[in-house]
Amino acid sequence: MNEDQLVPFHTTDMTGNRVLVLAPHPEDETTGCGRTLALHTVASEPVVKSLNGASRYSIAVIVRTQGIRQPLLKEALTSISGQSNFCLAVVVVHAGIEMLEMVESVCHEIPSLSWVLIHADRVENKRGYPLNIGLHYVCASLNDVEAVAFLDDDDILYSNFSARMIQTLRETGADVICAASNRSVPGQAVEEGYRPVSFLNLFVQNFIPINSYIIRLASLTETPVFFDETLDVVEDWHFLLQLLQNGFRFEAITDTLSEFRIISDGNKQIKDNPEKWENAYSYIHAFIRDSSFLMNGQMMQRMVMDQHFKSAENQENIAAMQKRLDELELNDE
Repeated sequence: MNEDQLVPFHTTDMTGNRVLVLAPHPEDETTGCGRTLALHTVASEPVVKSLNGASRYSIAVIVRTQGIRQPLLKEALTSISGQSNFCLAVVVVHAGIEMLEMVESVCHEIPSLSWVLIHADRVENKRGYPLNIGLHYVCASLNDVEAVAFLDDDDILYSNFSARMIQTLRETGADVICAASNRSVPGQAVEEGYRPVSFLNLFVQNFIPINSYIIRLASLTETPVFFDETLDVVEDWHFLLQLLQNGFRFEAITDTLSEFRIISDGNKQIKDNPEKWENAYSYIHAFIRDSSFLMNGQMMQRMVMDQHFKSAENQENIAAMQKRLDELELNDE
């Protein structure tokens, strides 16, 4: 006798619908409904796993990964799970199905992690694409989250990242909060990376790593800003400039709250592909030259009157900025 004769049932393809998995015992969601979850993931539908019972997350952290650096990815996700203010990892996998399944396995290995898994299946698209996939999901589905942050799979957040950033967001009323960031070279001691300087510097160079700031989600929902998907590199710099262009107010704190690793070409002083980078810099320079920027008056006052920067340091910054501008002008010719 077949099972369906005792308990009449038939299977149904649930993809395209929102489903809830009830898993009262450990791993029930895997042993009982794992294939269903896998089908939803393959269909590029977000799969959410929440364990901490939080009714509201402070920060949705969009994690960009291709799944090829799984030990580093696990460190990145663990750093999200260890935050004192509850954070949701929105893990966007820009790769094929095989890597997607491997990344899902990594997520399951971190018991305290709350996560969403999204498949960015257009593998030929550039670096801004998976970040935009994550942003669209957060803006559409997570209205009660206070802020959004970004994390590449080779970076980490320090344990006080969420608490300090959210505290500053609430105290200042700003749209974007930036902090200092450390850098590390594999096999070497961690050292200081970038420290906040006047935001006017963004018009010449990017000093804000993608893992060192948060954006108020309500501001981003009201004025949507997305990454330029035509750029091979510096898409994060262009994104910050777009925030300035749309009048987002920035505030900086001197706390060091994150760490990036010197692995990819973007964090190297001497680039492996200098022509690609020069083309991107020229694109950014043209964007700045041809655009108008809404600047919040309070932020402009802070940029002019900030007492953290000594006169000699300002002169050094100005000289470096002028030199870089001269180089870009020559490239335009």
